Amino acid sequence: LVRGTHPDDPRANRVALSPEGRAALAKAIPVARATQEAFFGRLPPGGREALATQLDALLALEGHAL
Repeated sequence: LVRGTHPDDPRANRVALSPEGRAALAKAIPVARATQEAFFGRLPPGGREALATQLDALLALEGHAL
């Protein structure tokens, strides 16, 4: 990460990826996508959507007793 001041507001700090960070991210994204596909690709048709719906429902319960 690199830090600097915001060009429009000198009071604000700006954080961005360094060139090394961008290179690491470029390598990590295909690995993450392949891992995601290997895991979720085994779900039946509509399975990803059903899982997402159930996870959204669980997140909505956050803070409530289960």
